[in-house]
This record gives sequence, C-alpha cells and structure tokens, in this order.
Amino acid sequence: MVISQRALAASVQRGLSHHLQDILILDEATAAMDTETDLLIQETIREAFADCTMLTIAHRLHTVLGSDRIMVLAQGQVVEFDTPSVLLSNDSSRFYAMFAAAENKIAVKG
Repeated sequence: MVISQRALAASVQRGLSHHLQDILILDEATAAMDTETDLLIQETIREAFADCTMLTIAHRLHTVLGSDRIMVLAQGQVVEFDTPSVLLSNDSSRFYAMFAAAENKIAVKG
C-alpha cells in the first residue's frame, strides 16, 4: 500500500495530538524515510509536541538542527552539550566535524 506524504503526516499528527506525556523520546524515528518525508514528519512532531521535552536520537544531523541543545556522545560518554549554533561555530567541535563530513558526503553524491 502506498501512502502519500500528506496522508502520512496527517496520520502522525492525529496520533500525536492525544499525547499525555511531558517527555517524548524519538529513537531514529524517521531513519527509514526519504529526506522530504523526514522533514515533513519532523515539522509535524515539533508542532504537536511544542510544549514537551523532546529527546531525539538521530544519525541524520539535519534532524536535530532545530533542537534547543545537542548532546554528542562518544563511547557512551558525553563529549559535547550546547546549542546547535555554538557547536557549528566551533570548527574543533565533534558536531562540527560530523556535520561537515555529512555535507561533504551529500555534495559528492549530488
């Protein structure tokens, strides 16, 4: 069965509109989706849970760029914790290096 992106987003929004928790944990929630659908779902989730604390676990770095804070882990240890803008403005941060590597990978493919 093929589901359009709008139908998928509407379904997610309906499901999320009845949340009762103050904390939402998303563990690679959109990893299997194409980038366009991922962005649409992320926007829907952010709107539906605007008043909640969200913990997002993601390998797609653009997924966390809208977060208030980013925590970078290495071997189970916190190595960085700051706002996306601070981490991206520091060219010696691990998050900066990961983001630059991801951007280079995209540029090579494109």
